[in-house]
Amino acid sequence: MAHVKLHIPGPVEVSAKTFQAMTQPMIGHRGQGFKDLYGRIQPQLQSMLSTQQRIYLSTSSAWGVMEGALTNLCTKKVLNCMCGAFSDKWFDVAKKLGKDAEALQVPWGSPIRAEQIDARLATGQFDALTLIHNETSTGTMSPLDEIAALKKKYPDVMFIVDAVSSLTALPHRFDDLGIDQMSFPPFNWNAAPEAPAMPVLAEIASKGVSFRNFWATPECSPSRAAMLTGRHGFRTGVVTAITDPMIPSNQLHPSEVTVPKLLKAAGYTSGMLGKYHLGGGEENTAPGYGYEAPNSALGLDFYQGYWDLPPSVDTTIGGQAADGTYDCGTIGGINVRGAACFPDGSCVENVHPLQAMAMGATPLLKADGTLAATCAEGTCAAVDFTRTNAYYVWPRTATTPTSAGRAKEPATLENAGRPKPGSCITGSMASSPRSACAFGVA
Repeated sequence: MAHVKLHIPGPVEVSAKTFQAMTQPMIGHRGQGFKDLYGRIQPQLQSMLSTQQRIYLSTSSAWGVMEGALTNLCTKKVLNCMCGAFSDKWFDVAKKLGKDAEALQVPWGSPIRAEQIDARLATGQFDALTLIHNETSTGTMSPLDEIAALKKKYPDVMFIVDAVSSLTALPHRFDDLGIDQMSFPPFNWNAAPEAPAMPVLAEIASKGVSFRNFWATPECSPSRAAMLTGRHGFRTGVVTAITDPMIPSNQLHPSEVTVPKLLKAAGYTSGMLGKYHLGGGEENTAPGYGYEAPNSALGLDFYQGYWDLPPSVDTTIGGQAADGTYDCGTIGGINVRGAACFPDGSCVENVHPLQAMAMGATPLLKADGTLAATCAEGTCAAVDFTRTNAYYVWPRTATTPTSAGRAKEPATLENAGRPKPGSCITGSMASSPRSACAFGVA
């Protein structure tokens, strides 16, 4: 029989390399050989999809994947975007599963438009939608980037995309197309919620689906790098805080394209105030990229704030615990509440320890060194308010296009206290001495 080369949706032409692989002996799907094979192909599939998410392979037919997706991701109502035979099949599967489904039908050969989806999702009826990127039966491609952009507007809706006939033909930047939800800590400050709400993940988890792989930027350095570049840590390489000795993992490379650099090219001047946390200081940084880094690496015209770790931390929280008990000089965590004392002897309850410190108080501990829930469980008189705890007092660092450096640390506890309005501390900023006004913080 003559070799007929197939150019149809399926079955397809089988390459000689695939034929050769199929002549190899079978391996057990519970054995180490299969584990090794699965492990080898994961990075390649992730590269193809431009994602760091775990990729799951199904040995079922396409119908099995459709059923699994709709069963796990849709509880309220699904919007099925239909423009051909295969996208119509999603509606068929949804109805056979007993799902509340609505057809967004366009003529075969016409693409699904983002504005059409937007109009239906705006009703609030849906928690899932299905879309075929390239409808194989007609060869019609819908604008995936424009449709995926709606994810930001409708974070509670699961976007299920079928990319059978476009997956290896076009680039799919999975991680860049949309995220479930982004929230910014710290929690409980300025009446912010205790923790970010993630309704989509919570709903999925409530149905028994577990998550074993995720990406977040909870630390200072990765979150700053993400905001300055618009790229996640797994792309910039900034994946940990500045306490890590591996400096490349907590500093942006000078070649990175940052927002300030783009703004400068457009004629803007940029500045940054506050905690830098993207540099390790002069002693372990290449010349020109120490305190100059906000300008030389990030493209900022001006920077003023505190640089790295605090100069002193009271690990005893006012002498109430053994030395070294609390590395950060306070007690962190979500849903933590307790009592706190002020220097005048007054006491408050039901506050987060960090919030208490921001108010000028010190968390109150019980006799066993744990956080007191009420004022009666501890003694404010036992708190030593003279101990230096510089969680909120750093030396000032200032960077301009022509100079960079940090102010001298206060020599005494009295100097480190609450400065008078308009007072300044003087230090040497690079080659030219200058004055730097201290922040009015406790």
